[in-house]
Amino acid sequence: MSVVLAIALQVAAQAPSRNPAGTQANASGPTQADLDGVTDTCGVPHRWLTRKKREIVFDAGRNADFTKIQCVIAKVYPMSGKARFVFIGNEQLSEKK
Repeated sequence: MSVVLAIALQVAAQAPSRNPAGTQANASGPTQADLDGVTDTCGVPHRWLTRKKREIVFDAGRNADFTKIQCVIAKVYPMSGKARFVFIGNEQLSEKK
């Protein structure tokens, strides 16, 4: 999971102003159809990206390929606008404290 966070931070550090199609990002963020287009482009299931009100929820699953995760983040982040980009973690907490 730390690799996913590192990739997310790397993408967030870049300040893109355009979405993958080259048009200005929508202020309210992408529609579910836009997110489905990203998942199709990256070759991942549509369930990885869902739109819930003002949030874009990204849930790749435990055994997801990191190159596909990077593809999704790189394409969604520039088009996120004012929508919150939420990551669902999949790493189990250690029993040790």
